[in-house]
Amino acid sequence: MIIRRAREDDFGIVSTFLKEIAEQHRRGRPDIFKEDVQKYSYEEYCELLSDDSKPVFVAESLDGNKILAHAFCRIIIQPERSVAFSRKTLFLDDLYVSPEVRGGGIGGEMIKYLKSFALEQGCYNLELNVWEFNGGAVSFYEKLGLHTQKRQMEYVLNGDS
Repeated sequence: MIIRRAREDDFGIVSTFLKEIAEQHRRGRPDIFKEDVQKYSYEEYCELLSDDSKPVFVAESLDGNKILAHAFCRIIIQPERSVAFSRKTLFLDDLYVSPEVRGGGIGGEMIKYLKSFALEQGCYNLELNVWEFNGGAVSFYEKLGLHTQKRQMEYVLNGDS
């Protein structure tokens, strides 16, 4: 497997992955997420590819014939505040591994690669959000040494909490 920067011509398979992620989120929280959508259009995807502060990576088979995973990231610089130091973060906005290769170490290799990339960029940490309904992802990240930094809670006002 090779991990590299995503290219414009990767959009076909990445688009399929984005639709699958959107559907997983819709199933987990149909009160929030829409049906039959994906996170980025082709135009939005191309804009990301041209923005160094929003790197997109793919994991590709060694023969170069198949995209196995993707990672959409953002470099975020938190300014210093009276109560906190300034810090640079690599935020993992979206990680997807094709179901046919899950459990084979590709996700772990992607995280390892992202940690190395973050260090090269002078980042203090790697952060991500994961939905509570996605127990598989929570377990995956915990096995890789990530831990809960803070918790965001909600009360749904229509009584369906």
